[in-house]
Amino acid sequence: HHSPRRRPLAQVLSMSYGQLGDAGIPNRYRVEYCPTGRGGCKACGSPMAEFTPRCGEKMRSHFFDGFEIKWFHPHCYRTSCKTVHDIVGFQKLKWTDQLVLYKQITGANADEGEAGAQRAKEASGMLWGVAEAIAGVPKPKLKEALELNGRMFGDKASPFELRHTIADGLLNGRLPPCPWCKCEALEQEGGLITCRGYLEGATACEFKQTAYGVMGSKVTAAAEAVPLERVPWAAHPAVEKSLHKAGGL
Repeated sequence: HHSPRRRPLAQVLSMSYGQLGDAGIPNRYRVEYCPTGRGGCKACGSPMAEFTPRCGEKMRSHFFDGFEIKWFHPHCYRTSCKTVHDIVGFQKLKWTDQLVLYKQITGANADEGEAGAQRAKEASGMLWGVAEAIAGVPKPKLKEALELNGRMFGDKASPFELRHTIADGLLNGRLPPCPWCKCEALEQEGGLITCRGYLEGATACEFKQTAYGVMGSKVTAAAEAVPLERVPWAAHPAVEKSLHKAGGL
């Protein structure tokens, strides 16, 4: 009696995602700020300016076994995505950019009067103020600041992402390890807390908790919510110096 030969993981994944079609692609939609001005929009072909938002859709590659991301100007983004809460990184955007993308996806204006929206708008303004105050800190020093706090980050993380995590830590304290995967990889953007860690090998952790609702996001039920106590953030000298120069927190 011999055990059946195990299929390669990539084949198993492509089968399971394949049966669902494109709907089965994990984290299919995303938005971020352009790290350079060199990329072209896949719809209109014209360049996307550095520091402006770009919207991405993960697609199956025709060239290799896996996924690639096609990037678009927000106004060229024709997508099957029905809610901004399916877009990874949405609440990391500056508040004005969130409003523009919300209207683009839903066709309606966001209600800025709701309590969650007011809270998110204020949090976003403060966070971006700190992130811009430390914009002059070189990437290796940003990584040192995260290492000092035991934070996990990917090699491909952009300076925007690194500054976002540091600014959130400086303002609100350090998030605890993820309750599911135990990685130091929890991130908060607006009312949403997600994990960038891994459960085993390359299995991405999907821990997600909504602390307060923004633009229609559903708050995690109290019975299911995990208490996430923050602890003080350790300041890095290069970050401190940059903040001091900008007039402090």
